[in-house]
Amino acid sequence: NMITAQRVYQANAQTIKAQDQILQTIVSLR
Repeated sequence: NMITAQRVYQANAQTIKAQDQILQTIVSLR
């Protein structure tokens, strides 16, 4: 199902963005 695949892709992209922001915050705290 294309719609399901699209939703999974968007969820993964959001998770990657969140991890990216957390990593940037940790780096900036050093």
